[in-house]
Amino acid sequence: MRAVADDGVAYGTVGDDRPDAPVARLDLTTPAGDAKVLGAGVVIPQHTAVAGSGLFVTRDAHQNLLVALRPAR
Repeated sequence: MRAVADDGVAYGTVGDDRPDAPVARLDLTTPAGDAKVLGAGVVIPQHTAVAGSGLFVTRDAHQNLLVALRPAR
């Protein structure tokens, strides 16, 4: 698990932390968790903040560090 939002939604990888591991969204407010595997290439937040914004940390094609704070959709 990488991040849990205020609304009870958690994001993380399935299995181990390989770069190509599938990512999933899990709704912790429901009894079953309502897990959903997200599509290939989906970037999940490293951290979440109040009102659902997410901090994303990735690398570009030249391995430069990219940091973005994005509001919830």
